[in-house]
Amino acid sequence: MITSGPRLSQADVRRIADAEVRPKVDLRQYEISGLHYVRRGGFWSVSYRRKTETREGFTVRVADKI
Repeated sequence: MITSGPRLSQADVRRIADAEVRPKVDLRQYEISGLHYVRRGGFWSVSYRRKTETREGFTVRVADKI
């Protein structure tokens, strides 16, 4: 399903992604290095990068649903 644009704001997406990973990861050691809406899939891609290691990181998908 292709939509005209995202429903969630970037602030909402960051909050949802942080809440999803917080139980598993110490977010004080990471920063968001990318936040992108994927229109064709209807989701956001949130990339985290370790502050001390530029090669270490992970990505979280957030569905763009209210």
